Amino acid sequence: MKTLLNVLVALSVLVTGLTGRAQNAPPAVSGPPTRLLAEAQQALDQKEYARAVTLLKNYVQDAPDDPVGHFQLGYALTALEQWDEAEAEYRTAARLDPHMFAAQLNLGLVLLRSRPADAVDPLEKAVALAPQDARAHLLLAQALERSARLSDAIEQYRVATRLDARSFEAQLGLGRALLRSGQAEAAEAAFREALQLNSHSPAAHAGRAEALLQLGRPAEARDELEQYLSLTPNDTATRLRLASLLLDLHRPDEALEQLGRIPESTAGAAELHRLRARAWLEKGNTAEARQDLERALELSPGDAALEAELGHLLVLQKEYTAAITHLQRALSLQPNDAQAVQDLAAAEYLSGNYSAALSALDRLAALGPVEPIAWFVRATCLDHLGQVAQAIEAYQKFLSLSHGQHDREEFQARQRLQTLERMVKRKR
Repeated sequence: MKTLLNVLVALSVLVTGLTGRAQNAPPAVSGPPTRLLAEAQQALDQKEYARAVTLLKNYVQDAPDDPVGHFQLGYALTALEQWDEAEAEYRTAARLDPHMFAAQLNLGLVLLRSRPADAVDPLEKAVALAPQDARAHLLLAQALERSARLSDAIEQYRVATRLDARSFEAQLGLGRALLRSGQAEAAEAAFREALQLNSHSPAAHAGRAEALLQLGRPAEARDELEQYLSLTPNDTATRLRLASLLLDLHRPDEALEQLGRIPESTAGAAELHRLRARAWLEKGNTAEARQDLERALELSPGDAALEAELGHLLVLQKEYTAAITHLQRALSLQPNDAQAVQDLAAAEYLSGNYSAALSALDRLAALGPVEPIAWFVRATCLDHLGQVAQAIEAYQKFLSLSHGQHDREEFQARQRLQTLERMVKRKR
């Protein structure tokens, strides 16, 4: 499942808006007012960009050293989405007049579309030419962020927010860069500021939700996810994430309500049924949970986690033979799943397969420290198999570790220890 950070990045909209035309109007025509320039300016004013391109190409052919003509030609080409040609004209304008702020800025805008690392240089020059221009700092921050230079991007976003406290895009970008750099607390504050400026931004709600989750504040994150989904109701991945979060908060009914809004035909149908099973289990309805897990496995065969979850559920339903089959299948796919090994040990033990249960317990011990109750299960297996000395040792180990955690088993262990020790004495 995609993380909210993925959702946030996908939703982030560059301020550049380079889907149709450059964001800077061409400067006023300078130099002698020739007929071509006058006609080109009129065409630009009327948004007749193809005609403007023809006129301006003729003009720069006659006046190749006029930076304004090249800039205007780049502007018209940008409007026609002829990006490579526009880039070349902006470069020419910037070379002929290195102090032309608009040329540097629009060159950065064009490059920012697909080559953000290349956009950094002209945008840095634009910032140097107009250090009080908040938008230039914002665009430079975006180029730096998309080039994975997060600390530099954060610095530029902060400058942009200082210069323009009402810039939603700057606050949103700042939150995004802070979140990506692992500064969840600062990111949460930035997203909160962004939402003060635009409470209907899906990206800001998604970003704040992710920051809150990283800060361990799931209840607040739930609220933000609900706000996000009210704005983008068809985002199945995030709705699944919300349902999972609701289950973590022990709200199975609310989780089921969210899951009920997701069509069965969705690409995440297996996860949908897995989460439904979790919800039904929390409500104590193992029959419904089983149906959902079986359906999830139909949709995602060979999924180790689903095999393990179904095996666990079958142990709860006391269908030990079926449980063993699914747990063994899960462990063939994911051998180090400690919970699956533990469930396998329980299924083997409860079905009376004591040797197999001991093998599973050995496997569990190899994966790391085990709970005290595992020593009780080991002791009873050894006891059933007539391995008295080992059983006594295991019962004693259990009692030394349990310390009142398992009253009933501790009572049984003490009673059985007395019996086994008497047996040993009689044999002597």
